[in-house]
Amino acid sequence: LRIAGKIAVAEGVSVTFRTDITESVWGAGNTHGSGRTTAGDPTNGFFPVFYVPPKDLALGGLLIGLVGVATGLLPALQAPAPAAPAAPDTPDTQPTATAAKFQPVEPFRLADSRIRLGLTRLAPGAVTRVSVGTADIAAVSANFTVTNPSTAGYLTVYNCTAKRPTVSTVNFAAGQTVANQAIVPLAKGEMCVYSGAATDLLIDINGYYRSTTGAGFVPITPARLHDSRNLGQLLRAGAELQLQVAGRAGAPPEATGAALNVTAIRPAAGGYLQVYPCGVDSTQAFSNLNFSAGDVRPNTVVSALDRQGRICLRSTTDLHVAVDLTGYFAVGAGLDFVALAPIRFFDSRSTFATLNESTGGRFVTRGNVVRLKVAGQRGIPATAKAVSINLTATGSTGSGYLTAYPCGTRPSTSNVNIIPSRAVANGAMVKLSAAGELCVYSYGVTHVIVDINGVWR
Repeated sequence: LRIAGKIAVAEGVSVTFRTDITESVWGAGNTHGSGRTTAGDPTNGFFPVFYVPPKDLALGGLLIGLVGVATGLLPALQAPAPAAPAAPDTPDTQPTATAAKFQPVEPFRLADSRIRLGLTRLAPGAVTRVSVGTADIAAVSANFTVTNPSTAGYLTVYNCTAKRPTVSTVNFAAGQTVANQAIVPLAKGEMCVYSGAATDLLIDINGYYRSTTGAGFVPITPARLHDSRNLGQLLRAGAELQLQVAGRAGAPPEATGAALNVTAIRPAAGGYLQVYPCGVDSTQAFSNLNFSAGDVRPNTVVSALDRQGRICLRSTTDLHVAVDLTGYFAVGAGLDFVALAPIRFFDSRSTFATLNESTGGRFVTRGNVVRLKVAGQRGIPATAKAVSINLTATGSTGSGYLTAYPCGTRPSTSNVNIIPSRAVANGAMVKLSAAGELCVYSYGVTHVIVDINGVWR
């Protein structure tokens, strides 16, 4: 035992002793007997030991020693305060193109690195440019599927700015196949893709935003269109489910497209789900939602409607499916889309007010709501009526779900299903409140991240 020092402790005062491996807090009320030890690092052969002398000392002394076999590791009686963490880079956003309308298309596969269609397997830490179309396209609506990644990581898809934004589009685990719908602003008809891990990528297009002609977007408070569990009827593998959208749940008969949240529930095996305007050849290579056996897996889906106002769904395996309508598209009505340089708008892990004024870096706990003022903030147009976001749950301690909605009465729908200790993301097209606010409800203990890539106004 080596005595490192002696300090006096007054009544009611606590002393914090720091070493390179642990921290313990002691108060003057404990003034006799042997002090407790705290967990050190036995692999290095030492741990902190505290001894408090008899109470007959006038002020109560504290002897601090270190026992062990490691050499050259001396405890400090007073370590310097840790440096304050650097403030995060939180630039404001700005529009990347003029306001645009939506032109839905029959879904098609733009790129598949597995067969060298449009791109090759993504290298870790590299940025890949992907040509989407002509320079008049302000943004593209697409489904991005990551498959066979070498390690856990994330994908960032953005408009090829000189500095890659701190946002994520798809989060994945090693070996996982997972998809996410996103609206991506373009630069001269191109988008850039960054991956933190080696992975294959599939890109399926379902529409374009152009400043010429197209349909406006009408966001609604989410409403459930279909839930096969309520009917007691599985969607069988290979069978086609026809679902009427126009004229239901707030969508008028003249609606030409739909924004949906589709959830695959307890599939019998791994596979994928397709959503498309009825009449489209579903044997074409495209997918909207990928899942593993037993999953509860949601994804945002944007689809044109057929002439009768319907969509069709087809799955590669038996499962239950729930379909929620979050908005519709109509010619001569609705809002125009303003593509924005992607930004991280909220991150509950952060202790900086720019990113988080709600939790102070702590988890969002079960039953709590994060309320975010969006319109008019950080370069976002004050006239915004709806927002395109990527919503991520990460670091979760249990299961649950997240619901994004325009504050007020919370709908009985969900956007992200929380998976313990895994980052799970889902795109969402969400109406804002009359005050320009977005609310995120958590039924679980998790960190919440909100990235924004555009608004409707």
